[in-house]
Amino acid sequence: MNDFDLGIDVSSLARTTEQLKNLQAQFPDLSNVQFPTIAPVPIPSYITNPPIEAMEINVPPFAEHIEHTEAYQKKSIEILEQIQQNTAALYTITELINTANDKQSDMIALITEILTISKAHDKEEADTLFKKVFDKIQYVSDSAEAIAKLSTIAVAVYQLVMKLF
Repeated sequence: MNDFDLGIDVSSLARTTEQLKNLQAQFPDLSNVQFPTIAPVPIPSYITNPPIEAMEINVPPFAEHIEHTEAYQKKSIEILEQIQQNTAALYTITELINTANDKQSDMIALITEILTISKAHDKEEADTLFKKVFDKIQYVSDSAEAIAKLSTIAVAVYQLVMKLF
């Protein structure tokens, strides 16, 4: 083996060279080949002239947007505070029922009656139901703390109902 031997099969290389010469003989000059012309494809009118008119986008002024966002956030906080108060009332109700050992059924009946204030159809009916419940509160419990909690719940329900009228 000499220093210039690259391990290429000379006969394979000769065959490939011969094939290239044959192709060149078959296609001597490709510059004169005429290709068919293709007519341009027309663009449909609905693409160039869409039937939908461009709409204007009204962007509110930045200051107005900030005010609206702040009002929304303030309202969200108020709602969250109301939810917190409502869930606190649920804890209070559960505590009242649990601690009213010998008067649990009376306590449940009174809490149910407090909630019936919400069934009122007008202010007068709500006032009547509220006064009736308020009179019963002092007779159900001996504890001043329980009376205060029941009164707070009754007032909260009454105030919610009054917002409806």
